Amino acid sequence: MEERVREFLVEVDTHGWIVMRIAADGPGPDFAYSIGLVRTYAHPEIIVVGLPMDVAHNIINDLGAAVRDGARFNAGQISGAFLKDYDVTFRAVPEYQYGAYLGWGQQVYGRSDFPVLQLIYPDRAGRWPWQDGVASQFRALQPVLADEPEPPWAREAAV
Repeated sequence: MEERVREFLVEVDTHGWIVMRIAADGPGPDFAYSIGLVRTYAHPEIIVVGLPMDVAHNIINDLGAAVRDGARFNAGQISGAFLKDYDVTFRAVPEYQYGAYLGWGQQVYGRSDFPVLQLIYPDRAGRWPWQDGVASQFRALQPVLADEPEPPWAREAAV
């Protein structure tokens, strides 16, 4: 494990961040997140839940490049810079979600108190997951981590 963490840190030091892509292996959705934005740019890490892996990876890289160039993103902020024809917004991820979603980040940083923002995208009608009229399937695909309890699959995996 320590060797793998050292390899991650070399990649982060070389490129500024890396993107972890996590395929659902059970009831949870696919997701991807950055490791290195905190270390390199003192900016919260970013997680994207429920989009195809390549799309999420590209969004995180685009966001990382924007941060590298001086952009800053905060919880509640809305941006039109990452999805064609759609805005995105950001929510702070609570620490109780880190074990379920950010395990490698915890390993690399050696702690669970680093900041993370979830990039949240709307449905095709432009509605946020918390708005009326959003399909339950869309909400399940992109749970807003700040509004959800720790997922049952995460507790089962820890046992």
